[in-house]
Amino acid sequence: MALTSNVSELILQKLAQHTNVEKAGLLDGLAGESLYYFYRSELLDEAASAEKAILTLQQVIEVMSNTKAHTTFYNGLAGIGWMICHLNETDIAAIDVEDFLDTSVDALLYEEMIQFLNTRVYDFFYGASGICFYFLKRYVTTQNSALKETYKTYITHFLFYLEYISITDANGMYWKQHSYPFETDEMAYQLSTETNISGLILVLCEIANTNDFNPVCSPLLEKSSKWLLHQLETAEIARIDQAFCLWKAGNILKDAMLAEKAMHFLKATANNLTEVQPNSLAKFALIYQQVGQQTGEPFFVEKAAACFQIIVELISKEDLADTSIWKGYAGIGLTALSLNSPNTIHWSTCILI
Repeated sequence: MALTSNVSELILQKLAQHTNVEKAGLLDGLAGESLYYFYRSELLDEAASAEKAILTLQQVIEVMSNTKAHTTFYNGLAGIGWMICHLNETDIAAIDVEDFLDTSVDALLYEEMIQFLNTRVYDFFYGASGICFYFLKRYVTTQNSALKETYKTYITHFLFYLEYISITDANGMYWKQHSYPFETDEMAYQLSTETNISGLILVLCEIANTNDFNPVCSPLLEKSSKWLLHQLETAEIARIDQAFCLWKAGNILKDAMLAEKAMHFLKATANNLTEVQPNSLAKFALIYQQVGQQTGEPFFVEKAAACFQIIVELISKEDLADTSIWKGYAGIGLTALSLNSPNTIHWSTCILI
């Protein structure tokens, strides 16, 4: 069991110790903490955590009311909106999504998404694909047929525009990253998941997994996966996030060869877990757990447990000084809950796992 009582109490203490009153976002702030408390109250049947979840969500609303709201998935409306939809979808909390996020918010986010695409800012954290990811959640969860058509239009526009701004070469399709200087455009694949092609592939995986978008999305997914695979095979090395996105793409595209090659890279990444930060190890653990669940290979289940054991050792010695999902205790707490209750793994789609 990953969530011993000692680890559970330590996470609660650290969240209380490092009070955040300024950041409202899902991945960087209070919304993420609220998600942790909601899950904790649901899985551990803790009334105190349920209370804390609601209070923290109220803080999110206060911060949003008193400051200029960001729009991005990492720290703004798109991520917070995704979380509200997720809580309703999983029956963890009954929140009126239409009241919390009215259509004027959606219109604003759509305008922002198009502007991001115009300026080639397509990344998940701070760009177009993160906003589209929110629209996908809205599309899947809304019962309003008119709204569903609106979200379908928004997502289709994203896919068409993404193809329009893509670069195609003999190895497939990719997107230029203007925000980071590289000797060649192709080297941008080395960027982390949240800012580059591996994150975009994971977003395309989620979209392609929805039947209505599969015909338009699958060609983009296939060409971009082919391109990234070529880069990794040329470099003869891959990060776990890169291997994971290709493994997911291989499964969705029913491309056995792609999935097999990605599996080779996944196993290779598991050989060295030393000198890795706790927040990164938490993501590794979630990836290994998901792959282990789907493949039935004990190797990955064992690696997930090994990752969390290292996390426990590290956070017992060092203070993270961060409460967020992406870098801090809320993310580690949610990971612990997932390793104990595998059916909770779906929360982690908010970090593209």
